[in-house]
Amino acid sequence: MLTYKELRAIFFISLYELFYYSLLPIIFLVSKFSHNLSRQLHHRSVSNSEIDIIKKRRARYQKSIIFHCSSAGEYEQIKPLVNYLLARSDTYVHIFFLSYSGLNFAKIKNEGASVSICPHDFRKNWNKLITAIEPDLAIVVRYELWPGFLYTVHKQAKLWLVNYNQDSNSKLSQLLQKPLLLFFDRVYTTKNSNQTGDTRYIYCGDTKFDRAYDNFIIRKSQPSKVSQDFFDYTISKTLVGGSVWRQDVEVILSAYNQLDNTSKKETNIIFVPHDLSDKNIQKIKHACLAYGLNTQIYYSAGQKIEPNTQVVIVNTMGMLTEIYSYGSLAFVGGAFHHKVHNTLEPAAFNLPIAFGPRYLSQAEASKLIEENIAVAVANAKELSKWWIDNLKKDKDNKRESILK
Repeated sequence: MLTYKELRAIFFISLYELFYYSLLPIIFLVSKFSHNLSRQLHHRSVSNSEIDIIKKRRARYQKSIIFHCSSAGEYEQIKPLVNYLLARSDTYVHIFFLSYSGLNFAKIKNEGASVSICPHDFRKNWNKLITAIEPDLAIVVRYELWPGFLYTVHKQAKLWLVNYNQDSNSKLSQLLQKPLLLFFDRVYTTKNSNQTGDTRYIYCGDTKFDRAYDNFIIRKSQPSKVSQDFFDYTISKTLVGGSVWRQDVEVILSAYNQLDNTSKKETNIIFVPHDLSDKNIQKIKHACLAYGLNTQIYYSAGQKIEPNTQVVIVNTMGMLTEIYSYGSLAFVGGAFHHKVHNTLEPAAFNLPIAFGPRYLSQAEASKLIEENIAVAVANAKELSKWWIDNLKKDKDNKRESILK
């Protein structure tokens, strides 16, 4: 006999799937006019061959743990835990990515975990995958609260949510998330703000800080793959535009155009786009050329940066942290159209940081502003002023890290 709670969950998930099904034709129609959306929709069906491969891998281990991530940023946050599990010989680790950028990033890193793209969020899709993997534990990272996945996996495994920060969400988001949070056995939060007395909520901090520190130590202790490529180029004051979108690129280029001639001569730019598709890379290059800037695309380690290059566009995944270590200034992308990306990576190298106005979802971004390490800018004019002010400061590129 089903309980009232179970009946309510079934009713909710059925309504959700009906809504999802009704939206899919519209989404596919819109995707014909959006290259990015079209790429994200491809190959999300669950094939029998994929199930067979997963079953064969799973059969080698006594236990299994699955992770549900959005993209590369969330993957970086769980790496300390994933590495710990991979070091054990008895646990199969499988990571599901919502975005192809995260999936491709993990494949390039090739660090041992099995990875795949999330299917469309229907119970029948997830049931095939969860049945094949037979997880003992499922870990959801930050805000990936997808009803189909949660409903399916909570019936077969323990379910944890890590790096959750309720305070960063709007009232509407909190209202929508409330029934989904009931699926979790434990919720590990980044802020000690549990006022309900719910024993499932455990404050443990944010693994982003651990990962930023780890990356800083790695950069100091391991030989660089690209240091020689960028050594001469970054002798000048270099602004690194990390995880930038086209809106960010336009603001940065406009701000550069407003610099005085002396400042322009002593600075250059490295763009590391969030979207590394050829189409986007070429659009960024054309935008740079439109401002009269000598521009080069960097594809791989060992490539020489040509003399008199003013802008380098990095077209290689997984290099952003290392590129930050060569910079003098950092602009973190995302906050001119959605939300700011990882601000801790450049902070680990003690770079002055700027980003757009949409940063409130990230508590550490606000803290960096309070500590006068970062600024939020609303337009190119404000960014240009910040740029000039920092160029005037006589600081060495290789400053001591603020992470101690």
